[in-house]
Amino acid sequence: MKCLRVVFIAACCAVPVFGTAILGVFNSPSGDLGSATHTYSFGGHSIDVTGFGPGSPHLFGKNAGGDEIGVGLTNDPDSEISGTSYIELDLINILGFVPLTMTMNSTTDPEAWKFLQSSTSGVLGTSLFTGSDEGPHAISPTLRYLQIEATTGNVLLHSIAFDDGGGGGQAVPEPLSLGLTGMGLVAVYFARRRRRGPTS
Repeated sequence: MKCLRVVFIAACCAVPVFGTAILGVFNSPSGDLGSATHTYSFGGHSIDVTGFGPGSPHLFGKNAGGDEIGVGLTNDPDSEISGTSYIELDLINILGFVPLTMTMNSTTDPEAWKFLQSSTSGVLGTSLFTGSDEGPHAISPTLRYLQIEATTGNVLLHSIAFDDGGGGGQAVPEPLSLGLTGMGLVAVYFARRRRRGPTS
């Protein structure tokens, strides 16, 4: 009986742990960002984004509506990612929140793109995922830098989504909280049944 009381108290005092679904769209600020690097902040988590390519391009925030929303580069005629240029995300602050859900934009046939991961900034890494549609696509990088390049045509990086396991946002109870609550209810059931004695 004492054990059941302890379980019940633990369940009642348990603070629910919630996960926060965070969606970050790379369309603000818009226009020529005036630099190759910009820090985006989504749900309190910062992501440094850097552009690499011929002519030392700046990042370009595109916000033209439809499928023309996202971040590209100024060295492309449409301010998108193309040729040997690529965009790199520093995942140091969110690497523990995999999988990441990535969405591309401006991907009309036959345009295609590739995600790569690298442990060194500015050095193209190994292929992680390839595609030719907008997605979304769930990926689980294990290295610090995520790089996006167009393999055909030109594309935009539209958004990133992840669950940071913190409070607020779109809350979903974690298994620990549900388990403790369930144990508490079972303890209440058996305690009441024992107090009443067997029924005939």
